[in-house]
Amino acid sequence: MFKKFIIGTALFNFLFAPMIIAQAVQAHDPASFVFSFTLAGFFMMATSLLVWAARDLAARAPVVFWSAISRLVAIVSVLYAVPNGLAGPSQYAFVVFDGFVAVVYIFGTIRLTGRSVLDFLLWRVA
Repeated sequence: MFKKFIIGTALFNFLFAPMIIAQAVQAHDPASFVFSFTLAGFFMMATSLLVWAARDLAARAPVVFWSAISRLVAIVSVLYAVPNGLAGPSQYAFVVFDGFVAVVYIFGTIRLTGRSVLDFLLWRVA
């Protein structure tokens, strides 16, 4: 079940890549054009890494754990950006979704491997 959850959320993330590219092409904003394509590439890379990790979760659990950490960083950035007028309130929806996914990823990797959060943070993988 955990493996299917990882693959499903990874493929959902992949859908953001073409949306970001389409928005960049339509906006014609030189300041964000390259950044948008880089961000789309990040979503594609994250998808492929999570699908790859799901094929051998016991050995590749740190990939899933660190994906959760990157989601938590995104949550913190939204929680800062919205009240300061840097993003719209609709971004809070991503906080709920990414927060849920991050919690499942963290607890799932801990349960699967028997390692602690500190083990993952310090790259104690053996």
